[in-house]
Amino acid sequence: MDENDHSGPLHTVFPSFDWNDDDADDVDISVDDIRLPSTQDAIQASIDKALIAWDRINPVAAVEMLKLNEQRASTQEFARIALKDGNLTPQEQHIQQIFRSLLTEEECIAARLPCPEVQQFLEKYPRTRKGTVENPPFPGWMFANRSAANATAEAADDIPEDSLYLIEVMHPSHAVKKNQLMLLRGSQPLTEFVDAIYCRDQQYLKEYGLRSKMLYMGGTVMIDQRDDDYLDYSQEVRRWLMKHPSLHETYPGFDKPSLSMECTTLNDLHLKLHEAYLYVHIGNCEHWVYVRNIRLLHDMDERRVEQYPIRLSKNIQHQKCLACQVHAAKYITFDDPMALDDPMFFCDSCYYVAHYDANGKLMESLSNFKVFPYYPDD
Repeated sequence: MDENDHSGPLHTVFPSFDWNDDDADDVDISVDDIRLPSTQDAIQASIDKALIAWDRINPVAAVEMLKLNEQRASTQEFARIALKDGNLTPQEQHIQQIFRSLLTEEECIAARLPCPEVQQFLEKYPRTRKGTVENPPFPGWMFANRSAANATAEAADDIPEDSLYLIEVMHPSHAVKKNQLMLLRGSQPLTEFVDAIYCRDQQYLKEYGLRSKMLYMGGTVMIDQRDDDYLDYSQEVRRWLMKHPSLHETYPGFDKPSLSMECTTLNDLHLKLHEAYLYVHIGNCEHWVYVRNIRLLHDMDERRVEQYPIRLSKNIQHQKCLACQVHAAKYITFDDPMALDDPMFFCDSCYYVAHYDANGKLMESLSNFKVFPYYPDD
């Protein structure tokens, strides 16, 4: 039997995928014929249709010949007819019908809503948008590199036998948009991890020398012992747990000695994905920490361990200088006579230009305002 034979019952059950088949010659509909235009396009189409109908009643060429006040009077007359009630002439009825034909945004959105069954399904299973692998972000989870230019495949023999951790650090307020994502090598000391965590409170209090830190991960307590005057935050937690024996099973490991962050790595710990761990610093500032994924290094990853941790970028609009509207704000001022607003945000350049003289001294007339360093809260 000829496999190209498109006749007979076999072809009826299994039609050919040959797009040149004459069987489809009578098809006169395409995807474009059933595709709904966007809401903006639908509104614009209704406006264009109304303008065409309007032009038949009052041609634009005739209106352009009138004086400006006469054009305004003609337009106002149409508006009065649109709101007129009672007995209407056939032409007035036609004008009102033109106005009624204009689609509102609510009508266009309602016409594009799926049927109740589909809407219920979408609410139960919301759509998720994923980035394409062909154009991945750099750095990213799949390609641990700071730039696309450096992400070139290298010899497989040069790949370190190490693991790569995707760590998520929560904001103290638990606001999702302020979370931090970073890539960390499993062989790195945990001091490099905690030093990479950004916290606005830490920036404001760093001049007071509050450098003590504590991590609780995988049933292990670790403290930062690099400073001679460090505080062991775990001691207070241990005393609290001793008063609540029912929590010992929930928080194991506090009965064991604390480890040094400088001598402990992620590879040394027994970690679980998506389990909440704890990071504490500057006394009582707490961050939840999650291990989101673990994998081995591949040939597109950064080899040099000193390049880690790598912070994954987020599309965040930082506060700009209100003077130049270009650079990021570094200072915030209050009761500032040189400010455009109160409080006022300045970048380095604009702040010094506005408040210091040619000799680099603060102007005497500006001695009563308040200025503080500005750190974004993300």
